[in-house]
Amino acid sequence: MPAIAPDGGWSMKATIKATHGITYGKIRSEMDCDKGVTLVGVAAERWYVWDMFLPLDWYVDHPIMVQQMHDDPDVGEPVVKAVNFAMTADANRLYISVPANAPAELAADREIAAVALVLGRWTQCVLHVKWSEDSGGFLEVGYDGRRVVQEWNRATGYPDVDRPYFKMGLYDTAPAQGSISEHSVYYRNVKIWEGPHTAPEVLGAHLKPQVSTIKTKR
Repeated sequence: MPAIAPDGGWSMKATIKATHGITYGKIRSEMDCDKGVTLVGVAAERWYVWDMFLPLDWYVDHPIMVQQMHDDPDVGEPVVKAVNFAMTADANRLYISVPANAPAELAADREIAAVALVLGRWTQCVLHVKWSEDSGGFLEVGYDGRRVVQEWNRATGYPDVDRPYFKMGLYDTAPAQGSISEHSVYYRNVKIWEGPHTAPEVLGAHLKPQVSTIKTKR
């Protein structure tokens, strides 16, 4: 919903708490956009840019999804498969995950990076990706002005009729949904660029050199 962020500016606020209703088996507070048919040619390359604010009192005892690029399953196919891209946050870290077996439509995901979580101020998040069902795909991720991870020559999607769509908000995957405490995250300035562009064209500057990632086992 529209809300004033902790810094006094307008934003979209996502909140979850135990008393919220269950949607598709879980408690969630999300907004999505940019649904449509699969992108081909130069249009398959995209930049997704958004700002995210996690308050200083953010504390969770298990990871919660804070952003996704979600697949749009074809009619009649299994819907339980790994999302095309996800950012998940616990109390201290931000995790980046992608499908483990794309383009095979399976549920397993693969963590490709984890970085220190920024609290108490706006951070810019960046996903530069070429959606592809084969080795022609790639992705690079930026967080708070720095490159987090790059992967080249890999499949980034599934053989679906429709493309992955942008989703922001909170999605708690914990088995015990009734034990969820209240959490909120703020979002603003969502921008999507289609086709090949440089970082200075999209961001105004190059991403700074890659930040050290934290290798974890979750």
